[in-house]
Amino acid sequence: MSQKHKQISVELKLDILKRFKSGEKATDIAKHLNLASSTVRTICNRDADQITKFAKTATSLQSQQVKVRSPLLIKMEALLSVWIENENQRKVPLSKLIIQNKAISIFHDLQNDTPSTSSGSSKKFEASNGWFQSFKSRANLHNISLKGESASADKPAAEKFKLELQAIVKEGGYSRKQVLNVDETGLYWKRLPKKTYISKAEKSAPGYKAPKDRLTLLLGGNAEGDFKFKPFLIYQSENPRALKNVNRSDLPVHWRANKKAWMTAMLFTDWIKNCAVPELKDYCCSQKIDFKMLLLMDNAPGHPIYSDDISENIKIVLMPPNTTSIIQPMDQGVIPNFKSYYLRRTFSQLIEATDKADKLTIPQFWKDYNIKMAVENIGFAWKEVKVTCMNGSWGNIWPECLLKNNVPINDIPTVREEIANLARENNIEGMGIEDINELLNLQDEELTNQMLLNFGTEHTLDDETDPTVIQTEP
Repeated sequence: MSQKHKQISVELKLDILKRFKSGEKATDIAKHLNLASSTVRTICNRDADQITKFAKTATSLQSQQVKVRSPLLIKMEALLSVWIENENQRKVPLSKLIIQNKAISIFHDLQNDTPSTSSGSSKKFEASNGWFQSFKSRANLHNISLKGESASADKPAAEKFKLELQAIVKEGGYSRKQVLNVDETGLYWKRLPKKTYISKAEKSAPGYKAPKDRLTLLLGGNAEGDFKFKPFLIYQSENPRALKNVNRSDLPVHWRANKKAWMTAMLFTDWIKNCAVPELKDYCCSQKIDFKMLLLMDNAPGHPIYSDDISENIKIVLMPPNTTSIIQPMDQGVIPNFKSYYLRRTFSQLIEATDKADKLTIPQFWKDYNIKMAVENIGFAWKEVKVTCMNGSWGNIWPECLLKNNVPINDIPTVREEIANLARENNIEGMGIEDINELLNLQDEELTNQMLLNFGTEHTLDDETDPTVIQTEP
């Protein structure tokens, strides 16, 4: 059984700093606290100022807690935390002003939704700079970087990183087989274009909630293109009814769950230790190469801050902010092609089911389409992603790694035409080329205030998240 990843609290970091400053060796501290030596050295050498500053802020906040805070304000901050985390999962840059305005908006809607006799319901909230600074420390969110207003891709940073990657590859002696990339993507596993009959019917059905059909997938592979990780799937339920009595090891995905179906630092660490390492070890053995890998990934909130100690065989390198749309391999064709294959397979099954002798109606099929069927389709769609696509997706970040005569295949136009033709032949409206494009390009939706109010505070806390302070750019 693998050892559970140990979270490093602020108190523990302060204790480590105190011991280190008193002359105790990092190796002795690590041994006494059952931590990796490199983790202790990282904390001692790099985080002293940050940890001390946070500790002072936390102490100041604790002294202020004697003052009773409005229940309405507490609820607003809980919902605001969910919204911020969702925006970061969507990779939407945030500024202080955007967060302040959202806080005021949520608070105002909560006031309107709360009886006037409730405590704090008539209080005016202005989201001052002082409140914002306190909220940053109080929120204990993931490692979130607050950006400026512009979300445009940073081309100079992307070009600089390409040179840095070449140096890292050369210095480490990595081959195409040993350089990897992974990325998370949201998949609406039970959704057709919004103009189709079934989508309209579902949205008008009582209790229908669009976010419920969303899951997160971690997809990736190597630059050679001959290795793909088994998809890492995060769902909202650990034991959905459709998977009752189903052995999770028989699924074509690694199954995990949390309340929001989002990647967290703990889940990512779990993936490295219990999924990636065994898969890569087997691959390296079969290829007769050293188990020495270089993993590129973006600096997303759900990725751990301290990654040095996760695996001694995997070196993790973070790409610069606002460059993933330009250079991240999985975003350059792999994930879009995968989603097109998934939609084609699901829609083909719908057509087949309605063409049988004892045919189902479209609403009946869609009602019966469950997460188990979706998981099976995910497995088949991932198998369809070709070696040429996996290798060709590295052209923007590492052109030297492209295989000779490799012409990356983009199947999206072909698949899109197939789906549109199927819909036309079966008299299904609302699935034209533009409708399919819109669905394939669908990003995770922003949580509106009404969705947040419906979401409820019982879903706002997640024990799997790492308690680290929001970090702003200097």
